Amino acid sequence: MINATAIILYGSLMLNSSIREEAQRAFADLERLGYKVPTADSPVKFFPVQTEKILSNVHAGGWRPGIIYLREEPKSSFGLRSYIRHELMHEASFRTCKGRLKRWEEEAHAIIFSGESSPEPQSSAPKSLDGLAEKLKYDRELSVADYSELRAILAKENPRLTPCQNVNLSAINVKTDYTKEALLMHLHSGRIYDAEGDIERKEPPGSLLKIVLAASIAGDVSAKTDLESGLLASDSKKMSKFCKKVEPSIWRMLTGNKMPECSAMLGLMDSQSRFPIQQSLVELALMLRASILSRFDTLKVLQQNGENESSTLFKSGSQLRELLSKHRVIGKTGTVSNAIGLPLVGYAAYVWPAENPTFLSIVRQRGLVGHSTARANLQKLAKWTNFFDPKNVTASIRIMSRLQRSMWSLESPCGLVRTAGLKEDFLFSPCGFMKLTSTAMKAKAERFIHGLIGANVHGPSHYSTDIITYTEGVLDAELSGVKGPAADALEAVIAYNATRALARHEGPASLCDTTHCMVYRGDTSQNLKPVSFERYGRMHSLLQLLEVRAKTSHLSWLPFSLGGDDPWSIKISMDTLAGAFNVEILDDLRRVRDREGRVLISYKYPGGEGDWTCEVFRNKLKLLSCPDEIRLLPDGGYMFYGRGEGHGLGLDIKKAISSANAGRSADGIIHDAY
Repeated sequence: MINATAIILYGSLMLNSSIREEAQRAFADLERLGYKVPTADSPVKFFPVQTEKILSNVHAGGWRPGIIYLREEPKSSFGLRSYIRHELMHEASFRTCKGRLKRWEEEAHAIIFSGESSPEPQSSAPKSLDGLAEKLKYDRELSVADYSELRAILAKENPRLTPCQNVNLSAINVKTDYTKEALLMHLHSGRIYDAEGDIERKEPPGSLLKIVLAASIAGDVSAKTDLESGLLASDSKKMSKFCKKVEPSIWRMLTGNKMPECSAMLGLMDSQSRFPIQQSLVELALMLRASILSRFDTLKVLQQNGENESSTLFKSGSQLRELLSKHRVIGKTGTVSNAIGLPLVGYAAYVWPAENPTFLSIVRQRGLVGHSTARANLQKLAKWTNFFDPKNVTASIRIMSRLQRSMWSLESPCGLVRTAGLKEDFLFSPCGFMKLTSTAMKAKAERFIHGLIGANVHGPSHYSTDIITYTEGVLDAELSGVKGPAADALEAVIAYNATRALARHEGPASLCDTTHCMVYRGDTSQNLKPVSFERYGRMHSLLQLLEVRAKTSHLSWLPFSLGGDDPWSIKISMDTLAGAFNVEILDDLRRVRDREGRVLISYKYPGGEGDWTCEVFRNKLKLLSCPDEIRLLPDGGYMFYGRGEGHGLGLDIKKAISSANAGRSADGIIHDAY
């Protein structure tokens, strides 16, 4: 039987024992089929549906990574067992296939596994399946009627259920040659947060190069209205007037290529019927990132793409336009066409939110024009904009705050570029990473950073990067050896403090105090690995738990320390202690508690007395932790005894590691700590 701790029930669902039993049976069936299922370390959570905001009234259940919603009294002919199995198949497919299947194929797998496939009553006139075939071909959202048709087809054809296997239906031709790739990149760091398909395969960038052309024009642009309208409509004739104004050095910096002839800069074939620029999706994303950050003042006109009737995204439908407006998305389509105008590759590129550009996404698909690619991949954009909140996926900190600006420098193999059009002036590297070199004693001599760093040449620098890159850097500086659920819990705490904590520092000039400190010394590598959707989904789930725990415990900051239970002892002379308290003679020293239960170190001297919090005292004397016992020695000194390391508040890292080794999940570790 599957470990029951892999299933966590909330609210009224805790009273229904059959949910856990049905889920365990489903897990066993899924494992026999070869799927990865939830575990105690990575459980699935069930929540009751209480409002229509979570599910529409036609759905009995809903799913997102790690979380299942169930309606306790669904208006449907299928029972609870079917809904549990349906949503658990989505969870297992997410863990096993990692998005390799189309959405409708995942639905088909869920329908088969749940037993919902059933023949529908036949009407007198045969029903055309053309509408359903079109939706399946482009993986569009299915209506209630579409689901009924799909269930009937699956019941009739009874395809074999194999993990991550494409679904082939004889009743509908769903095979397509439209190869698709997509990626989501954090604009500040250049780190990939989600990807699909072969993102290293090279293709011409098509008319997305018009973005690069606009960003390569040096100085103020005359006829700016023509440039903006040309970008919105992807009008090659209008844009061609600006080819002569492109600065070759800027073009090379953004693309890594020498300047081609004008038609190629517009994304068209050159005079030899070639596309001289061929890029992987990663290379294209970095090129667009550099173009957008360096000339956002010009390119933000693309926010009108979809609103303006002459713009390319206006053709992509009202659903997409509503999504762009809701999330304040800036978009641009692109098409690569052959000599006779037939589409070879279609692109849809987006940046959001417009007021603080944080994410860049690109989808490309063979055989479609740009606006069709945008329409066909609407749900992918919806998934990304809904799941990734820019405020929660960005760390904004100060670095090198204790060093004069003359004591450190930045360099990059592809140069440093100043942003334009953002709320603050930053420097960034077009190739994604910068090397920071410091000449200060005891400082790390070299480190890599991936992000935007303040262009101010005086004082501390504001630095902005993605949250995973930041948490990895803090983990590397604080405790590089932690792994598994303990690392997940600590990483989530670091992310919470970086994005949600109300008060990090006691004063404006303070980098750290003894309980509000997270050390960041740069990134772990020059080349950062992509972040899997599953990994961020795990952090996202833990952050939601931390929000609840912080609110319940009235914490504005989540402290953590090395902790542990190893005993320590140290002898300190009377002279040293008197100097610490800034008195000539120390008469008495003892450990006490005040009315609020806080541990204090009380001291007396000729003419007075006072006390310090134990945390301030142990920091002043550089003790490993707050002492549990203080003894006066015959020679006049004091002996201090304690256990563990750190302030002893919040998450105890050593305890978390021991708990994880004993099978405790990251959720459990967080519950123990806060």
